[in-house]
Amino acid sequence: MTIRAFKSILPVLLLLSTLVRAAETRIYRETTGGREEIHTYIVNPTDSGYTVRLVRQGGNTRIEEEMETDASFSTLKWTYRDEAKKTDLSARRLENRIELTGNFAGEPIAKTFKIDSGPWKQLFSIDFEPLARGPEKSTRFWSIGTAGPGRMKIAGFTFKIAGEESIDWRGKKVRAIRVRIALAGLLSIFWHGDYWFDAADGRYLRYRGKGTGGAQSTKELQEE
Repeated sequence: MTIRAFKSILPVLLLLSTLVRAAETRIYRETTGGREEIHTYIVNPTDSGYTVRLVRQGGNTRIEEEMETDASFSTLKWTYRDEAKKTDLSARRLENRIELTGNFAGEPIAKTFKIDSGPWKQLFSIDFEPLARGPEKSTRFWSIGTAGPGRMKIAGFTFKIAGEESIDWRGKKVRAIRVRIALAGLLSIFWHGDYWFDAADGRYLRYRGKGTGGAQSTKELQEE
């Protein structure tokens, strides 16, 4: 390999070195209005990407999600279970479409969403880490809504790096990359949120924005 060729792939090698290399568990606390949820992520590397199990618990709520992703944490397959709301969903990507089947609120559902070649990001959390540490300052992606006006619909979103800043996290100052996620186009007036990632290693640290029902929501990494 020539020196010029090596330099061209160096940013990619550096990015891959910041991603999860061994199984890990992360615990986040989300506060929306006066309600709290604990989000536990269990991440395992595979030969071609990752598997992620997410358990969300708060009050009488328990939601379980499982995902298969590629090496950049873009979703390939996704399952979503909320027994209290009689919801059990399964979705998978097939080239430029996503097929969704299962039961939503006790009713059968089967949908095919047509998309472009952009990534599918269903986690809305740690799956943004490669983008936050990558060379691009902005990009577009797709995601399926599970609550609010966008439930069981697919929408385009924009990812834009706003810059670095110092934040208070767990009693210390941390240099963080702030990212703005918003609905694409004119729909951005209806929803956007800010995400912070550790500038040193890319870890997802914090979210602030609107939660379900429009109340202000904060989510922050508590334990690893």
